[in-house]
Amino acid sequence: MARYAKATGSPVGGIASLAQTVTALALFKAIQDAGTFSDPDKVAWALENVRFPYPYYPNNPEVFFAGRETYGARKQLAVPSIVVLIKDGKINNLGVSDNVTP
Repeated sequence: MARYAKATGSPVGGIASLAQTVTALALFKAIQDAGTFSDPDKVAWALENVRFPYPYYPNNPEVFFAGRETYGARKQLAVPSIVVLIKDGKINNLGVSDNVTP
């Protein structure tokens, strides 16, 4: 992250941090579900089928891989998006969007 900050002149933002966190959580869950980290075929299958609650969003929405209809395989990480309104310097949580690539 220090290298990113030096190259861009700004620190890594929250979105980048969240993207790395959810990706790591998905991989760790897939390894756990596969029962191995040394068999890439088992881990890949488990990764396509992984589902887990995302603890950093309100009400722990589910994270999973989608995209079978669009890409022919579940390769698109489906992470719900928080919809917020910033008004008068205050963040108001309007809800969680669960739109995903079919």
